[in-house]
Amino acid sequence: MTNRCLNLNYRNLRNGQRLYYSFNHDEALLSWYYEKNKLNKGNFFLITIDAHIDWTDLAKEELVELKKFKERQKNLDNNNEDLSESDDPHLQNLSELRKIIENSFRGDNVSFIVASMELGLIDDVLIISPNINDLEIPETYEDMQGIQHKIYHIHSIRSLWYPYGRAVLNDDFNKRCLEIRNHLYSNPYIVDFDLDYFTYSRDNKEFVINEKHFKIIFNDSNFYNLLSKASVITIALEPGCCGGVQNSAIIFHKITSSISNRLGSL
Repeated sequence: MTNRCLNLNYRNLRNGQRLYYSFNHDEALLSWYYEKNKLNKGNFFLITIDAHIDWTDLAKEELVELKKFKERQKNLDNNNEDLSESDDPHLQNLSELRKIIENSFRGDNVSFIVASMELGLIDDVLIISPNINDLEIPETYEDMQGIQHKIYHIHSIRSLWYPYGRAVLNDDFNKRCLEIRNHLYSNPYIVDFDLDYFTYSRDNKEFVINEKHFKIIFNDSNFYNLLSKASVITIALEPGCCGGVQNSAIIFHKITSSISNRLGSL
């Protein structure tokens, strides 16, 4: 069954997880906010899978709006008593957060990682992207509260477990690999997809990866072990980066069908 609440579109999976999906990537903030606050989750570790490295420093105006939002949220939490769901301040805040995303963010869907750190939704992030421009990614980010967040980057999903002995989840010597493993074993985490990860460019056009390459990822039990333990799974459709609505729809169907078949849906 597909559900929708304040533009939170999601499917329930059999083990209690929710698979959220949104048109634009910045909107993923709404589901992360909802899961953390409404369902009393701790700060998440974010695994974001994307063709691009969506990392950027926020403009002063964005930071100001997020700071005001966080202060108002804190006041609501301090004054919160037993309320009906329709009066729940977290649901009210979703509408306000959506307005900030629509009116204050840059509009190119690269604000969500830093914004989620500033809002206290995630602690650290692993960016999985084939983009080789990783020298532009800082290793740490200090938010307005003075809290340090770590940023990790690898180039492919399979780099998590292959090659054996040197991959992120089985390297016993690399400090940053050990840190990522500690997050996955100790903290609630999000697995976040941007569908353009499953495309490639040729002659200035975007194409969906072939079935063979898709199955290399989605037929691997390691990947489903990772997904099955995620607190939240989110998908950004981003048709503009996938070569159009048709490509985005094809990839979305492949991913959701694969996840539903392995993890079950209600």
